[in-house]
Parts: sequence; C-alpha cells; structure tokens
Amino acid sequence: MHFMNDTPPYEELRKKVESLEGAVRQHLEDKKKLNEQVQAWHDTVDAFNAAVWIIDKTFIVQYTNTITTKMFKCDENQILGKHCWEIVHGTDEPIPDCPVSHVKESLKRESTEIYFDNRWLEVVVDPILNPMGAFSKAVLIITDISERKRTEKRLERNEAILNSAQQLTKIGGWEYDARLHKMYWTDELYRLHGFEPQQFEYGSDKHIEFSMNCYPPKNRKIIRAAFNRCIQDGTPYDLESQFTKATGERIWVRTAAIPKYVDGQIVKIIGNLMDITDRKKAEARALAESERSRMFFSSVEDAIFVHPLKMEGFAPFVEVNDIACKRYGYTHTEFLTLSAPDITRKSDSLSHRRASHRKKLLEVGHLVFEAVHIKKSGEEFPVEINSNIISQGGEPYILAVVRDITERKKAEKERERLIRELKQSLSRVKELSGLLPICASCKKIRDDKGYWRQIEAYISSHSKAEFSHSICPDCMKKLYPDFVKLKDGK
Repeated sequence: MHFMNDTPPYEELRKKVESLEGAVRQHLEDKKKLNEQVQAWHDTVDAFNAAVWIIDKTFIVQYTNTITTKMFKCDENQILGKHCWEIVHGTDEPIPDCPVSHVKESLKRESTEIYFDNRWLEVVVDPILNPMGAFSKAVLIITDISERKRTEKRLERNEAILNSAQQLTKIGGWEYDARLHKMYWTDELYRLHGFEPQQFEYGSDKHIEFSMNCYPPKNRKIIRAAFNRCIQDGTPYDLESQFTKATGERIWVRTAAIPKYVDGQIVKIIGNLMDITDRKKAEARALAESERSRMFFSSVEDAIFVHPLKMEGFAPFVEVNDIACKRYGYTHTEFLTLSAPDITRKSDSLSHRRASHRKKLLEVGHLVFEAVHIKKSGEEFPVEINSNIISQGGEPYILAVVRDITERKKAEKERERLIRELKQSLSRVKELSGLLPICASCKKIRDDKGYWRQIEAYISSHSKAEFSHSICPDCMKKLYPDFVKLKDGK
C-alpha cells in the first residue's frame, strides 16, 4: 500500500508527459528554425562571389563555401582540415606579413593582396573572439580581384601616359616597361599607325617592330638607336620623320620620349607620337614665301617696310630690308622699335594716320603718295611711298615700298626753271611769219600799210633785234676799189 501511495496520480503524469511533449515540439521547432537559419547563412555565403572560410585558432580550415572549390580548383575535402597557407601559398608555414598571423595579435581586421596562380586575390581576415575577448576563430574572405587590378593598372598606366604625353605636347602616347619588356599604346597611337588594338596582344613588344616599319629605312636605325639610349642611359629624344601608316597614308610625325626612374633605376620610358603634317606643310609654304620675300627684298633698290595694319595710328615695323637700314642709318634691331611717324615729317604723318586714309587703302588694296622722310642724322629727303595690303597669318599688314625721289625732285625743279626761262625768252621775241614782199633791186620791204621800208627798219619794228652796219668784201671792191688796192699794197 505504501508503494501505491508513492505513485503519482494519473493526472499529474499526464501533465508531465504533455509538458515534455511540448518541450520536444518546441525543441524540434527551434532546431528547424536554426537549421533554416544555418541553411540561409550557407546559401548566403555560397552566393558570395568570394571564397569564405572559417578557421580555428590553429589556422585550420573548418568551413568553406562552394565557390572555394572553383577558385582553388579542388574538392572541399582537400581544403577542410588543412592550414590556410597550405592551400593559398602551398607552404608549410605562414608567409611573412600573413594577415591571419597578424589578426591573432591585433584582434582586428587585417587584409592583403597576393598574386596566386596568375591571379590577384584580396584576403580579408576578421577575428572571432571568445567571451573572454581572446582569439578563438577567424573568418577569411578571399576575392578574385584580377579584373579590378587589370583595370586599375590600365587606368594608372593610361593616366601616366596621358599626363606625360601632355608634357610633350601629346597626340598619341605610349609606355614601355623596361623591366618586363612590355609596350603599351593609347588608342590614339593605334589610330596614328593605322592599326587596330585587336591586332596586338596587350603589352606585346611587337608594337615596337610594327611601329619601326612605318618609318623610312634610313630613319629606322636613328630612331631605334635613340630608343635604346633612352632605355640604357636615360637620354631623352625628340625627332621628326616622314611616316607611312598601315593604310598607306604618308604623314610627318614627331616622336619623343623621356625616362621614368624609381630609386635611381630606369623602370619606364614614356613617349608620344605627334602628327605634324599640317605644320610641315605650313613650314614649307612659309619657307617658300620667305625665300620669295628674301629675293624680292634683296633685289629691289628701294627701302621696304612691313608693319601690322591699324585703322588709326601706326604699329611698329616687323621687317625692313637692308636698303632701308643703309639709307636711313638705323640698324635692323633699331628699326623694329620704330614706327612710321619716327621717320616721317610730322605734317605728312598726321595725314597718313587718319582712318580715312586706311579705309581707302583697304578698299583699293594699294596707294601711291609722296612724303618727306627723316634719316637718323636728321636729314630730310623726299620719298614716293607705294603702300600695299598683304596678309600674314590671316592678319592684314602694310608692305610699303619707299623710293628716294631726291634726284627726281631736283630734275623736276631744273625742268621748271628751264620752262620758266624759256617762257621769259619767248615773251621777248616778236613773231615774224608769212610772205615778205621785197624789192628785187633795192631790197626794200613793203609793210602792211603799203609803204616800202628799208629791211633794217622793218625787222627792228617787228622784233627786238638791233643792227650794226658794215661793208662786205664784195661791196668794198665795188664801192671803194682804190681803198682796196691801197690796202692790198698794189
């Protein structure tokens, strides 16, 4: 009976069973939720585009996500239970500056970038601490950053190329890695050569040979030697050459390069290739024009002055010929500090500087006028100025051909004097013209009134002539024969 009294009543047992069943159900539900959360965590970690590892305090891998096997090309069983450095570095111990070793001491995030199996990996390690604050585990996140590194390198390289090329008046830039023997071009440089970037492997040194083939044979050795000197001893170069693109188009280029040093060592050569075809054509035109101008300047005997056109006033001379220097007494350098008023009499200068004078010059293109110029010595002399409009660089200039007309002015004055004297002489001479009726015997002349007059009287009345009388030898013999005989001694 005592045993029966110690047995719990049925109701009490039922309640305990129900309570236990409830606890089991709750545990199962909690376990399900936990499993769901764990699975969700696994799914989340597996969705990462990075390898995620959990390592214990001895650095042994306890967990990996699915991408790990793809990244390291091995099964999960080949990773779990091994030290992390065995997998990543293939070593038996941590490498120097291992972030996993550092995180155990610093108890904070550590990271590094490593080059592994032709890829760049970023390793980030976060510590997991126990309740006492000591290191117990760590989470490693390993991300393949190869594409990012390539992009960064391209950006850095292009930025360096562009910046350096700007210093060299860049058109197309290039960079040569002296340590890796790699050549890199900008897109513009491919265009200048007539190539497509897809024709070459990125960084291939074949760029050099293909570029050299674009130069004339006689220039290839020169440019190649300059390139080699720049690599070997850092000698920069700046050369110009004809150039034939892959398309067959012929142009002129300027190629230049400078070295880049790191710790005193040449590590890169930065250069550019510039299309200077337009400049060369302009230089050729300018040279031809300059030669024609030189020949013209030196062949004429007149002074020539060139200065920019101003609607009012005068700009300084920009060019004069040797005749001008010789005639005016100034040196070429002195003339370039002077303007037209400095060598022109003030009254003439004032009339020539007016806007109306310039407007007329622009309308007709040239004017011819006279003025008085002044030499450095102060001597004045008359000149004839043939002023013309020319264009230099799209801007209007005045080209003045100045002739010394001193001798012409003297001749004009002499001619005026002779004309004046001739007029005075003519004014003193009375005109004799027409038929003169003269007596065949006595030689008297009949005047307009019908009177017969001695020839002397008639001429004296019609001119300024005066007569002095004498006897000719024949008349002497006729009128005074005795006197002639006595004179002859007969």
